[in-house]
Order: sequence, then C-alpha cells, then structure tokens
Amino acid sequence: MAVFYRRDRFEPLAFDHFWLSDTPVVIGSTSWGNRLPQMVTRVRFRDRTSGRVFEFWNTHFDHQSEPARQRSAALLRDRIAAVDPALPVVLVGDFNAIAGASHAHTVLTDGTGLADTWTLAKQRKNEDMNSSNGFREGRRESKRIDWVLARPPVAVDESEIVIYTEDGVLPSDHYPVTATLRF
Repeated sequence: MAVFYRRDRFEPLAFDHFWLSDTPVVIGSTSWGNRLPQMVTRVRFRDRTSGRVFEFWNTHFDHQSEPARQRSAALLRDRIAAVDPALPVVLVGDFNAIAGASHAHTVLTDGTGLADTWTLAKQRKNEDMNSSNGFREGRRESKRIDWVLARPPVAVDESEIVIYTEDGVLPSDHYPVTATLRF
C-alpha cells in the first residue's frame, strides 16, 4: 500500500508491511475467504516542525468476503494495540464496509482507542456522499467505506469526501476521504 507524504515536513523513521491473513509475514498470503491478497503498510514518522512522532497505517480490506473483513479488522486491532499507547496512530484505507454499520468498523473503534475522525470532525464536507463511486457520478446515500481512524487524543478540524473531477473524468472509483488532524 502506498503512503505519500510531504518530505519537507515528515521524516520516515521506520516502515513495515504485513498481509491480512493467518500468515501475515508471508508476502501475498490470503486467508479467510479472500481471493486477492490484501495488506497493510505502516510508517513511523517524525514531524520535522513539532518533533512529534506518530504512526500512519494504510490498508485495503477484501471487497467480497465479510469474514475476511472482520478477521482483518481483528488483526489490525491486535497489531495496533501493541504500539506504545502514548504514540498517536492514524489508520486509513478502503475498508469495503460501511462505517457505523459493519462489524469490522465496530472491531476497530469499540474499545481500541481508535476513533472515526469523520464523527469527531467539527466540520464535514459532502457528508451525504458515498465514498465509492464505481467511476460513475457519485450517489448521496451517506455510505462511507473509506475511513480515517485515529488514536486519540486527537482533534479533528475538518473531514471531507473530495468530489473532484477533471473534464468530467473521475481519477478513481473512490472519492478521497480527508481529515485535518491535530494531536
């Protein structure tokens, strides 16, 4: 999973990858009913401005198997629990499950210390948009399958589903979901 960052602002201190399966250290491994390998990339950053260290995790859950999504959430929950609790963690991804209505979302937000930044945001833009668009005009059904979760203490100034097109062309089958965070 790619993690893009501003090199002038953030310094990567360490990184790792693991796969969402019974054998997370085996590259490309699958389990739990998913036919395609899914993974997580985690990067420990230092903010060059404040000196604060935090972790940023990016993932993609299976699009067909609910058991795979639930087991993936449990694996992530356990791995994040092993990170020093004083260290902020941001988890983003295409979770292929509707926030607030899926067991995977509950596994990651109930008692883990992770909060859905969308619900914490002081302001939300395009909050009725679905985050997945299938390369077609977006629908306004409030179905957000792309999440930004963070381990508090965190303040969320704004969250947005960015409905950008250029000359009527969508750059992805998902709209970006953004959050402006302060630790």
